[in-house]
Amino acid sequence: MAPPIHPSVFDRIYADVRKDIPSVAQAVINQELFRVLDDFCDTTNIWQESVAFNITPPDTTYTVAVTQPAKINRLLFVYVTDAATRYWPRSGITMRVPGQIVLYYPPSQAASWTAVLAKRPYPPLDTDTGYPVIDDWIVDKYADTLGRGIVARLQFEPQKPYSNPMLAQVNQRAYIAGRGLARTDAINANIYGGQNWVFPQGWATVTRKPWT
Repeated sequence: MAPPIHPSVFDRIYADVRKDIPSVAQAVINQELFRVLDDFCDTTNIWQESVAFNITPPDTTYTVAVTQPAKINRLLFVYVTDAATRYWPRSGITMRVPGQIVLYYPPSQAASWTAVLAKRPYPPLDTDTGYPVIDDWIVDKYADTLGRGIVARLQFEPQKPYSNPMLAQVNQRAYIAGRGLARTDAINANIYGGQNWVFPQGWATVTRKPWT
C-alpha cells in the first residue's frame, strides 16, 4: 500500500482551479502553477532569504547561495551582520550576476555582512505532491491571487475546452492587483505603514529637519 500524500497548502489552489475549470488535468495545473509562482516571486520579491558572508580585504567579489531548491533572483539589501541598526554598509554594492556580490572598491577591513536575497522557485518539485517548493505561508496568504493567475493562463490558452479570453482578462486583472498588494507587503515587511530597512542619512537627496 502506497504511503498517503501529505496535505499541501497548494491543495486549496488546486481545488479552486478545478471548481472553475473541471476538465483540466492536474499536470497542466502544476505546469501553470509553476509559471505563475515564478512570475509572482519575480515581481513581488516576497520570497526572501538572509545569507551571511565574510568580507576579506582586498577581495571585491563574493559568492553567496540560498537554500535549495531555489534560485537567487536579485539583491535587496546588505547590512553589517551584528549592527544594531540595519543600514547599507557602503555604496557601490552590486549583483549583476545572481549570486555574485561585487564591491565597487576593495574593502579596508574584514567584516561580516548579511545579504537579503529575493528568490524564485526552481526544480526539483516536491516528490510527494509535485508542487513547487516554497515557504508555506506565502502560498497560504496569497492562494486566491495565485489561483486567479493560474485560471487566467488556462483561459488564455487557444482552442481548449476551457478557453475563455474574456474571463481570462478579468482573472488576469485580479491576479495583477493581488500581486501588487503582495509587493507592497514585501516592501513593508507585512507591517502597516512600515518599511524593512532604511538608508543612511548621507544617502538622502533632500535634507529634512527632525520635526518635518
